[in-house]
Order: sequence, then structure tokens, then C-alpha cells
Amino acid sequence: MNRKTLLILAALVAVLLFRSIQTEAQGAPYDGLTLLGVGHHFVDEGDATLDLMGFNTKYKEDVVGMYFASGGRSVHFYMNAAVWDKLKKQLIQSRDAWQTLDARSFEGAGSVQGYTIAGKRATLRLGMQGATALQPKQLLLIASSSAAPDQQIVISLLGDQVTDLVNDFQKIDELLQATR
Repeated sequence: MNRKTLLILAALVAVLLFRSIQTEAQGAPYDGLTLLGVGHHFVDEGDATLDLMGFNTKYKEDVVGMYFASGGRSVHFYMNAAVWDKLKKQLIQSRDAWQTLDARSFEGAGSVQGYTIAGKRATLRLGMQGATALQPKQLLLIASSSAAPDQQIVISLLGDQVTDLVNDFQKIDELLQATR
């Protein structure tokens, strides 16, 4: 082969290698899952964020992820169908009974273990912060990483945000059913 052909071949290999690395880096935040859809991006008063996403695993299993972030830390909470249905029911009930919920509404519920993906497992607990003269009523979602138990992120959602979250749950449900 002549020198020109070798240079073109080397450049082509370099471009393909760069694209492969770039694609791999883009998929990294999703722990090797195939993204189907994304819900709202929730931000609370303390700048904690929550993103709800629907995924398929490499085995075509439906998984829903809740990505919590705050102050440079993040917790990925994944749900299989059983956990997803349980959480969805709790949040629908919370939305429907928003006016009567108080700080003790979720005391007996405990925390829910998430689904393990890419060696990551987290727990999620729901809570309420009751309305006061200084602050409106808020639903608390508390996510803790099993890899770093002291790493806990709390996001507080107001009534309208809870409604948006429940609507996102229903949209993700529709996406997951469409891929079956």
C-alpha cells in the first residue's frame, strides 16, 4: 500500500474510534440502559433536581429511573415493574388527597429498595413537610445510595409539581407499554 492509502485508513480508524468513545461517554449517565423517554426536570428551592426516565435493559426489561442530584452529588434510583406500580399508586393517592395530607402521612411506609443496575442500588423514602405560615406543603422524596449510605439527596415538590410527576408517571407507562 502506498503512503496516501495508509494515511486515509489511519484517519478513518481514528474517526471511528473517536465516535465510539463519544457514543460510550454519552451513554454513561444511563448506566448502559436504552433511554425511551424523559419526564419533567424538577428543581426545588434548594436546587436539588429530579429527572424521571423510562428505560429498557439489554434484556428488554422495562425499568424506570429517578435521577436525583444536588451539590455535585447524584443518586440513581431504578424501579422494576413491582416497585414502579407501588410508587405510582402512592403518588396518585398523594395527588388526589393533597389537601388532607399532613406530616405523618408517610410515617409507616418506610423506604423502598430500588433495582440494581450497573452495581448501583438506592433506596427511596417519601415524606411530607406540612404547610406553615412561612412555607407551603411539600412532598419529600429522599434518595439514598447503597454505595455511600451517607449520600442522601432530598427534593421537595409542591402540589403542582406532584401533579406533573404523576402525569409523567402515566406518560412513562405509555412509553413502556408501546415498546412491548
